[in-house]
Amino acid sequence: MIREIKHSIIAAAITSLVIAVAASCCHGETPRSWRVKVAYTHVVASSKDEPDYYLNRDLYMQQLPGGEPVRLTDWARHPLLDKYVGAPHWSPDGRYILFMGSLKGHKVAMPQNDWPSYPWIIDVRTKKLRLIGQTKDRWYVNVAWLPNQQAIVACVVYGKKPQFGYHSEIESNIVMSGGKTRLVVIDVKTGKERIIVRNYNPGRFFVMPKDRKLILYDWDSDRLTLFDLSRGKWHTLRKSAPLDAAAISPDSKRFAFHNKGVVRVYTFQSRKTRVLYNARDPYSVGRRLIWSPDGKWLVLWHTSGDIISMDPPVVDTTSYITLIDALAGKSRLLLEDSKDIPIGWTGDSKNILLKRGEKADGVFPYDAKTVLTAYPISTASAELSPVEIVGQQDGIDT
Repeated sequence: MIREIKHSIIAAAITSLVIAVAASCCHGETPRSWRVKVAYTHVVASSKDEPDYYLNRDLYMQQLPGGEPVRLTDWARHPLLDKYVGAPHWSPDGRYILFMGSLKGHKVAMPQNDWPSYPWIIDVRTKKLRLIGQTKDRWYVNVAWLPNQQAIVACVVYGKKPQFGYHSEIESNIVMSGGKTRLVVIDVKTGKERIIVRNYNPGRFFVMPKDRKLILYDWDSDRLTLFDLSRGKWHTLRKSAPLDAAAISPDSKRFAFHNKGVVRVYTFQSRKTRVLYNARDPYSVGRRLIWSPDGKWLVLWHTSGDIISMDPPVVDTTSYITLIDALAGKSRLLLEDSKDIPIGWTGDSKNILLKRGEKADGVFPYDAKTVLTAYPISTASAELSPVEIVGQQDGIDT
């Protein structure tokens, strides 16, 4: 798994929402009981002096609010799984979790101290764990489920010791040397790999929730391409569409993307693009863009700021969470300079799920707790309903 250099790669670039029971909210009232099932990686260490403290991780599941954490993996006891586990993705039916995990005996010394990691699938009921795909001289950068759950899409780097760099703010990596990047589809049952794109460096892919289609984004040209997996055909959507955050609508009919303070939406049927939101801020960087389950809303997490004249220079940024009406094109600022980060929605599209990290009084110096909040969009003055997951977290999916 590639560790970030400038900004954190949000392992959940491409998320699969599985909400158990929807929440609801009335004006000025606390949202009624909301339930959500989360999968997350939790730091597990026997001593704060361990040199690989940050890499001792396992996968957990928890029903919120009120549920107890359930440990799904135990790398110390597994014959193949090693101590890095991250980037969980729920399957569309909620029965399986796709995640990235390192492999015992496959450690490679890198300038960035990176460990090669590979896609694994676990059955949350039986805790049966399977390694997916091939492992020899391969580095998996991004993975995602296809809607039918019979295959996954993966960005794979072939090479013994590739050198990585980073491009812009979105989840993507550039292979500087020593490797070749391919976009592949891997059959879940057989592990067979089929190459879709042979030269995919750098690039980003988005999976349509309801169709066997992908949207491919090329960094060099800013080109958006639609690829039909079933028919094996390509179609250019836009020759130039620069973006730093993007998402496909739940009905697979629209594609929203952000760049320099502007959110645009492309409609596949009409092949037209319109502006939904304009912050008139060329320094705005989109960190995350998430559709509501009903397709009526978009929540945008973005930052803006200036470079302070220091040696070395640092960036003084302010974060914003903005709610956008995807139908009317209206927007409303929800939070400014907040530590909260949007990670999803409740099933009725009335509450945004936010996460925030806080210091905890634990045994280790970096112990923390993650606070999840159902933020009602009907009014900014409603009392929130936070719940906590104790322990240092990395990678969370609802």
